[in-house]
Amino acid sequence: MYTGINPDSDSVAVGLRVKDSMDGIHYVGPPDCLRNLPMPMITLAKKFEDFVKNHSQDWRIWRNMIIRMNEEGEVMVSIVINQHLLDTEQFSNIKCSILEWSKKNITENVVSLYFQVHGEKTLADCIGTTIEAELLWGQKYIVEKLLNLSLEISPATYFRLNSLGAEELCKVVADLADVNENTTVLDLFCGSGCLALTLAKKCKQVVGIELIKANIMDAKKNAEINGIVNCEFIAGRTEDILDSVLSKLKGCNVTVIMDPPLTGVSTGLVRTLRKFKEAINLIYVCSNHKLPLKNLLDFSSVVRYGQKPIDSDPFLPLRVVPIDMCPHTLRSELVLYFKRFSVDDILSTKNDRTSKMYSNRKFKTKFNPRTSETVTSNIQPSASGVGGLLDYLKKIEERAYQEGLAKGLERKAFQMGYSRGLQCASANDDDKFKKNSSTNCDQ
Repeated sequence: MYTGINPDSDSVAVGLRVKDSMDGIHYVGPPDCLRNLPMPMITLAKKFEDFVKNHSQDWRIWRNMIIRMNEEGEVMVSIVINQHLLDTEQFSNIKCSILEWSKKNITENVVSLYFQVHGEKTLADCIGTTIEAELLWGQKYIVEKLLNLSLEISPATYFRLNSLGAEELCKVVADLADVNENTTVLDLFCGSGCLALTLAKKCKQVVGIELIKANIMDAKKNAEINGIVNCEFIAGRTEDILDSVLSKLKGCNVTVIMDPPLTGVSTGLVRTLRKFKEAINLIYVCSNHKLPLKNLLDFSSVVRYGQKPIDSDPFLPLRVVPIDMCPHTLRSELVLYFKRFSVDDILSTKNDRTSKMYSNRKFKTKFNPRTSETVTSNIQPSASGVGGLLDYLKKIEERAYQEGLAKGLERKAFQMGYSRGLQCASANDDDKFKKNSSTNCDQ
């Protein structure tokens, strides 16, 4: 929940961002109407809004309020302030005011209250020492259940906001990965290791790489809590340490999992993975509807701009599964499954036959409403034509978007139907009243 200005009332508010920041000011809307938020979160946001409005300090010192809640209903609250708007001497007064406010106003099941200073992060901060949130009172962690795991969650832990959605994501990744006791899982951009830990007991070993050291520490701690001993988590930039990690995995049967930033990964990282012959399967978690087409083309292409073949076997996309991570919105995450194919087998198809195949075939997909899964046809696309592959990927993206959009349209249609139903009911009542009145007058 951000502190900012409600554009409708032009007053200070605490809620979710509805517009991009301008001049350092967030524009937020009230959280009252958000059905995907538990009521304790909404009431806490409204109480904090009253606190900000009545506080003596400039409201702009308050950056945001982070609220986490587990399945047991335990709540962790972090109050974040802007560092550049306060002197060091004012910090203690701010902390005292937060503590006093919490004791008088918070009646929800808050078990942890943190105070945090927002500052600019540098690369050294990410892989070295980070500025930790200060625990004002309560317990240091809340415990979240994820499938058969117990995870300790702190303010710095990277964990998806929707824990039930995170479970579905882990189930889909496990199903697509289909690991066994001979599989080594390489988890790139592993965060706090949720995906890696859910697969660890099914495979031979797991190696996770993550930039932020605090996440690596959380992953190691949660592995120890759950008695998992076959995981290795490494802090650092993936591009910098991937070569050394891959050299240790020579001869292994490797499945690669990656959950990269929204911008995707570099071409150099894709090239490194393609040259690593031990990687047979690849699972790419995309955090929005917009597929990173450049990454997918780099993974899948056999020829570069219609010229000579690329000197490594490609990964072709075979399945895509949308996960509704943000209910009551039109946004869902996409999980893509790639499998390694031989360049020689692909290029053995005549080019004229390939182009004709792309021009005439419409790749059909079947949607299973129970699993929200899109499965491609049994005939997989050849990657020898970049244009044909691009069309194929666009069809995947379009179908996944339509599935998410359809859910939103169904809700919109229901809301409109409900509203019109009320209007019709009211009109019918008015007609009945007029009819009864005229009947009484005639009598």
